[in-house]
Amino acid sequence: MFFMSLSMMNIIKFKMPKLIKIRNNSSNSFVLGLFNRFMPCGPLQAMQVYALSTGSFVKGSLSMFLFSLGIVSLMLFVGLFFNIFKGNIRVKLNKIASILIMILSIIMINRGVSTLGFNIKYLFNDYKNYTSSIIKDDYQEVNIDLSYNSYDDIILLKGKKVRLIINVDKKYLTGCNETVVISKFNIRKKLKPGKNIIEFFPKDSGVYSMNCWMNMIKNNIKVIDDKDYFKRR
Repeated sequence: MFFMSLSMMNIIKFKMPKLIKIRNNSSNSFVLGLFNRFMPCGPLQAMQVYALSTGSFVKGSLSMFLFSLGIVSLMLFVGLFFNIFKGNIRVKLNKIASILIMILSIIMINRGVSTLGFNIKYLFNDYKNYTSSIIKDDYQEVNIDLSYNSYDDIILLKGKKVRLIINVDKKYLTGCNETVVISKFNIRKKLKPGKNIIEFFPKDSGVYSMNCWMNMIKNNIKVIDDKDYFKRR
């Protein structure tokens, strides 16, 4: 996607490799469409995991069917929409599309490398927007509110027990964000409406990941060895 966007912008010359030869007829197009389901598409894989998690043939099949209806209608709309415009307007739309593909490719690259513990966006982060813990007598406490598609980044003090409180409003709870995973501390917590408490002990400084069970929502837990930082907060 990244190189294709550069090619669409005429920055480089890039031609997509043809893995297989498909003759242009209706039956082969149908077969190619079926194989499209095996492409590494994030939303598609998320729906496949959700369908499996239902544990029901009927519910799983229905969820995938409804997802397919949404995708088909969207692709038909986009195809019809682009065919309406001609000439210079179509050229401008292609440029807009190339920029959108570039942005999406960077997002997907970031999600891929984040599974290895590296997140591009944190190269430019000075932690000013992190939610800081409040130091108590024998522990530190941090409160965050669950949102629909993200967890708050948090900053903690090294060597003091953590009491992480995640406040959950039922309307923001989804099949994706309902289970929080903090691999470093062997934590896997299924969230429920109300106050959810997670306790752990960060004995080492560093940056750790907290993500959803599908690894699509991810935040950072920054552990520092600086008591004065929390006094200034």
